[in-house]
Amino acid sequence: SMNESAQDASSDTAKEEEKADVSADAMVSGASIDLNGVTFKHASAKLQSSSSDVLDKAAETLKSKPDLNVEIAGYTDNTGSDAANKKISQQRANAVKDYLESKGVSASQLTAKGYGSDSPVADNGTQEGRDENRRVELHVK
Repeated sequence: SMNESAQDASSDTAKEEEKADVSADAMVSGASIDLNGVTFKHASAKLQSSSSDVLDKAAETLKSKPDLNVEIAGYTDNTGSDAANKKISQQRANAVKDYLESKGVSASQLTAKGYGSDSPVADNGTQEGRDENRRVELHVK
């Protein structure tokens, strides 16, 4: 399918991928932002310290737009059980929510939801694909 070839092309550049754009221009109602650059320790919901760059910018934007409500959506690849995937994706979404609140974002702006392996964006049959599917997105309401 066309989608697969587009996916192949994008996976080549995934390594040099830009950090997520979480500027005020990007964070508008209806937007879905993949938080590239936000990563977790393996099989854990502990944020890697390198994640703070993107999350600090996201926090600044959310504080500047207090009327914006955002769902923090956690996703996994399809390895492991559905129950375990739902659980860790929820924990990771919660970790991002806690981090943003620690930077002064109002809790009322944020909800966190784990979707497990639902809605893959890449092929779970490859390592690169699984890496892409393990992600956190901001869904701006």
